[in-house]
Amino acid sequence: MRLKTKLVLAATGLTFAIVLVLSALFVSELLRQRIEQTAAANDVLVHEVWLEMRKAVETGLRANPPVDRSDEALHAAVVDALRSQTALTQVMNTIVRYSPTVQDVSVTDAHGLTLLSTDRILWISRRCSDSVWRVCRTGRSRGR
Repeated sequence: MRLKTKLVLAATGLTFAIVLVLSALFVSELLRQRIEQTAAANDVLVHEVWLEMRKAVETGLRANPPVDRSDEALHAAVVDALRSQTALTQVMNTIVRYSPTVQDVSVTDAHGLTLLSTDRILWISRRCSDSVWRVCRTGRSRGR
């Protein structure tokens, strides 16, 4: 090859490499900004669910206090309070419906058990592992 051809190929290759590196940097910066914006927007939604959950627990425990002072009774009272509040469920369903980045909203306890969810599969499986487990699996109660 002639020297002129080699110089053209070297300049073209160098230009291609510079454009490739700058494009990769630009795309990575756009991706980082989009992730930050999504996290900030979802953080607002998390606080909205947290506030509604707190109100549901406070009003539910005032209306129906735990039977005794045990942890199990308190947990059952909190679960009943959360599941009986339609405002909390409506907020969760609204977030899933109108937020393009959220697919599911769940409320869990300290042990990771789902107390309330917009995902019907999680909700059904949680209810099956709850006190109604015998009806979910077979469609009839254990005594039959």
